[in-house]
Amino acid sequence: MDTIESALKVDEFRTEATKLSLNLFYTNQMYKQKLNRDLVKYKLTIAQYYVLEILYRQHPNSLSIHHIRDEIYEPTLDLSRLIGKLVKNEYVEKKVSEYDKRLVDIMLTNKGLKLLKDPKIMPFDKYIQDKFTEAELLVFNQFLDKLRTF
Repeated sequence: MDTIESALKVDEFRTEATKLSLNLFYTNQMYKQKLNRDLVKYKLTIAQYYVLEILYRQHPNSLSIHHIRDEIYEPTLDLSRLIGKLVKNEYVEKKVSEYDKRLVDIMLTNKGLKLLKDPKIMPFDKYIQDKFTEAELLVFNQFLDKLRTF
Protein backbone atom coordinates (compact mmCIF):
# COMPACT_ATOMS: atom_id res chain seq x y z
CA MET A 1 0.00 0.00 0.00
CA ASP A 2 1.30 3.41 -0.99
CA THR A 3 1.52 5.74 2.01
CA ILE A 4 0.94 9.48 1.95
CA GLU A 5 4.58 9.92 2.98
CA SER A 6 5.80 8.11 -0.13
CA ALA A 7 3.25 9.82 -2.38
CA LEU A 8 4.37 13.26 -1.19
CA LYS A 9 8.00 12.20 -0.76
CA VAL A 10 8.31 13.27 2.88
CA ASP A 11 9.67 11.45 5.90
CA GLU A 12 7.29 12.90 8.46
CA PHE A 13 4.65 15.56 9.03
CA ARG A 14 4.56 18.24 11.72
CA THR A 15 1.48 16.65 13.30
CA GLU A 16 -0.95 13.83 12.62
CA ALA A 17 -3.61 16.49 11.96
CA THR A 18 -1.39 18.03 9.25
CA LYS A 19 -0.84 14.58 7.80
CA LEU A 20 -4.59 13.93 7.71
CA SER A 21 -5.32 17.31 6.17
CA LEU A 22 -2.78 16.81 3.37
CA ASN A 23 -3.87 13.19 2.92
CA LEU A 24 -7.51 14.27 2.48
CA PHE A 25 -6.53 16.94 -0.03
CA TYR A 26 -4.24 14.61 -2.01
CA THR A 27 -6.74 11.73 -2.00
CA ASN A 28 -9.56 14.06 -3.04
CA GLN A 29 -7.54 15.24 -6.05
CA MET A 30 -6.81 11.64 -7.08
CA TYR A 31 -10.47 10.69 -6.60
CA LYS A 32 -11.65 13.60 -8.74
CA GLN A 33 -9.21 12.73 -11.53
CA LYS A 34 -10.43 9.13 -11.53
CA LEU A 35 -14.08 10.22 -11.55
CA ASN A 36 -13.46 12.61 -14.43
CA ARG A 37 -11.86 9.82 -16.49
CA ASP A 38 -14.83 7.54 -15.78
CA LEU A 39 -17.52 10.15 -16.42
CA VAL A 40 -16.10 11.61 -19.64
CA LYS A 41 -17.34 8.48 -21.47
CA TYR A 42 -20.88 9.63 -20.66
CA LYS A 43 -20.20 13.30 -21.46
CA LEU A 44 -20.68 14.16 -17.78
CA THR A 45 -18.77 16.29 -15.32
CA ILE A 46 -18.54 15.49 -11.63
CA ALA A 47 -20.98 18.30 -10.85
CA GLN A 48 -23.48 16.99 -13.42
CA TYR A 49 -23.19 13.49 -12.00
CA TYR A 50 -23.76 14.86 -8.50
CA VAL A 51 -26.94 16.64 -9.65
CA LEU A 52 -28.17 13.38 -11.18
CA GLU A 53 -27.49 11.60 -7.87
CA ILE A 54 -29.43 14.28 -5.96
CA LEU A 55 -32.37 13.82 -8.33
CA TYR A 56 -32.09 10.03 -8.09
CA ARG A 57 -32.53 10.15 -4.31
CA GLN A 58 -35.82 12.04 -4.80
CA HIS A 59 -37.06 10.06 -7.80
CA PRO A 60 -39.85 9.94 -8.95
CA ASN A 61 -40.36 13.38 -7.44
CA SER A 62 -38.90 16.49 -9.00
CA LEU A 63 -36.79 19.12 -7.25
CA SER A 64 -36.50 22.86 -7.66
CA ILE A 65 -33.22 24.36 -8.76
CA HIS A 66 -33.07 26.05 -5.34
CA HIS A 67 -33.26 22.70 -3.56
CA ILE A 68 -30.50 21.28 -5.77
CA ARG A 69 -28.34 24.35 -5.14
CA ASP A 70 -28.76 23.89 -1.38
CA GLU A 71 -27.33 20.37 -1.63
CA ILE A 72 -24.33 21.27 -3.76
CA TYR A 73 -21.42 22.69 -1.83
CA GLU A 74 -20.04 24.70 -4.73
CA PRO A 75 -21.28 28.29 -4.57
CA THR A 76 -19.69 29.40 -7.87
CA LEU A 77 -21.34 26.65 -9.91
CA ASP A 78 -23.53 27.88 -12.79
CA LEU A 79 -26.37 25.48 -12.04
CA SER A 80 -28.69 26.76 -14.77
CA ARG A 81 -26.07 26.08 -17.45
CA LEU A 82 -25.23 22.69 -15.93
CA ILE A 83 -28.89 21.64 -15.92
CA GLY A 84 -29.23 22.95 -19.49
CA LYS A 85 -26.54 20.48 -20.57
CA LEU A 86 -28.29 17.65 -18.73
CA VAL A 87 -31.54 18.58 -20.53
CA LYS A 88 -29.68 18.64 -23.87
CA ASN A 89 -28.34 15.13 -23.18
CA GLU A 90 -31.89 14.08 -22.20
CA TYR A 91 -30.87 12.99 -18.68
CA VAL A 92 -33.30 15.42 -17.01
CA GLU A 93 -36.33 17.48 -17.93
CA LYS A 94 -37.52 20.84 -16.73
CA LYS A 95 -41.11 21.69 -15.99
CA VAL A 96 -42.93 24.60 -14.42
CA SER A 97 -43.70 23.95 -10.75
CA GLU A 98 -47.29 23.01 -10.00
CA TYR A 99 -47.15 24.97 -6.74
CA ASP A 100 -45.38 28.13 -7.87
CA LYS A 101 -45.47 29.01 -11.56
CA ARG A 102 -42.36 31.17 -11.12
CA LEU A 103 -40.22 28.12 -10.24
CA VAL A 104 -38.85 25.38 -12.44
CA ASP A 105 -38.69 21.80 -11.25
CA ILE A 106 -36.12 19.31 -12.49
CA MET A 107 -36.65 15.57 -12.73
CA LEU A 108 -34.80 12.56 -14.05
CA THR A 109 -35.84 11.15 -17.40
CA ASN A 110 -35.90 7.44 -18.13
CA LYS A 111 -32.55 7.88 -19.90
CA GLY A 112 -31.08 9.52 -16.79
CA LEU A 113 -32.49 6.82 -14.53
CA LYS A 114 -31.11 4.10 -16.80
CA LEU A 115 -27.69 5.77 -16.76
CA LEU A 116 -27.55 5.87 -12.95
CA LYS A 117 -28.61 2.24 -12.67
CA ASP A 118 -25.78 1.15 -14.99
CA PRO A 119 -23.02 -0.28 -12.77
CA LYS A 120 -20.39 0.71 -15.34
CA ILE A 121 -20.90 4.43 -14.73
CA MET A 122 -19.26 4.32 -11.32
CA PRO A 123 -16.53 1.68 -11.26
CA PHE A 124 -14.95 3.63 -8.41
CA ASP A 125 -17.90 2.66 -6.17
CA LYS A 126 -17.02 -0.98 -6.80
CA TYR A 127 -13.37 -0.23 -6.09
CA ILE A 128 -14.33 1.28 -2.72
CA GLN A 129 -16.65 -1.63 -1.92
CA ASP A 130 -13.87 -4.09 -2.74
CA LYS A 131 -11.33 -2.22 -0.57
CA PHE A 132 -13.45 -1.80 2.58
CA THR A 133 -15.88 -3.86 4.60
CA GLU A 134 -19.37 -2.46 5.25
CA ALA A 135 -18.32 -1.81 8.87
CA GLU A 136 -15.25 0.14 7.72
CA LEU A 137 -17.37 2.16 5.29
CA LEU A 138 -19.78 3.03 8.10
CA VAL A 139 -16.96 4.20 10.38
CA PHE A 140 -15.26 6.10 7.56
CA ASN A 141 -18.51 7.92 6.76
CA GLN A 142 -18.98 8.73 10.44
CA PHE A 143 -15.47 10.20 10.60
CA LEU A 144 -16.11 12.32 7.51
CA ASP A 145 -19.44 13.52 8.95
CA LYS A 146 -17.65 14.52 12.15
CA LEU A 147 -14.89 16.27 10.22
CA ARG A 148 -17.39 18.24 8.14
CA THR A 149 -19.05 19.87 11.17
CA PHE A 150 -16.82 22.95 11.40
